[in-house]
Amino acid sequence: MRIGCCVGLKTTVPDAGDRARQGSDTPADNLRRTLVYLRDCGYHFAEFGVGMVDESVPDDEYEALRSAVKDAGIPVLAFNAFIPARLKITGPDVDFDALKRYVSKAIERISGIGGQIIVFGSGAARSVPDGWPMETAMDQVKRFVEMAGDAAAAKGIVIAIEHLRREETNVLNSLASALQLAREVDHPSVRLLVDLYHLDVEGESFQSIADAGEMLVHAHVADTGRLYPGSGQADLAGFVGTLRNAGYDAGISVECRWGDFAAELREAAKVLLELISSD
Repeated sequence: MRIGCCVGLKTTVPDAGDRARQGSDTPADNLRRTLVYLRDCGYHFAEFGVGMVDESVPDDEYEALRSAVKDAGIPVLAFNAFIPARLKITGPDVDFDALKRYVSKAIERISGIGGQIIVFGSGAARSVPDGWPMETAMDQVKRFVEMAGDAAAAKGIVIAIEHLRREETNVLNSLASALQLAREVDHPSVRLLVDLYHLDVEGESFQSIADAGEMLVHAHVADTGRLYPGSGQADLAGFVGTLRNAGYDAGISVECRWGDFAAELREAAKVLLELISSD
């Protein structure tokens, strides 16, 4: 297994260099420094949000970000937060053509950075409006996932369906329900993500991980209160052990709220590296 971390343009680490120069740094400069720090802490990859590269980002800013990734020497293998809230996947206001255009551009740019996995959480976009039939909504979700799977397959990318807690969406709140959807869609480029935090909040057992088995291609991890791994009482060892027993050998990405980012990032890496290296 490999460990990664979700970072963004606003994520920064202290700069040991010239403070005057740091004040003039571009977002790409800050990102480059963060990625280098991530690498030096022992992480194997980074994870970005799709909004960092989507159609709203000017070409020059995208190219600056792509250059920063290349210079940092750590791959960006996964992208999360696939669809923004303004583009609805369920309900009466779905614009499927707009979704297709958005997905096409996003996947093109993600491929250009070397991304391999796109996480389909997008709680606001997929939430079912009050009064809208759930059966109709699930048909809309399936149609979207099939379209995204086709677009991803053309670039060698995999869509990973993410289960989310009820506070974030009212559909696909368990890994078991995400597994059912993936099996119904039955697309070679559509698989699953398992998130320890959402499992804990929803009270779902690790048996769902065993049931998902080879359908799992990515994992998110956070500790109690969605803080950094090693800071709370979440069963990190049980989570990693269950993944290992299920035959999982891919990435585990930290997705949490940070306090002291630089210090906590290093502590989280120590905890996770020890867990993935243990028998």
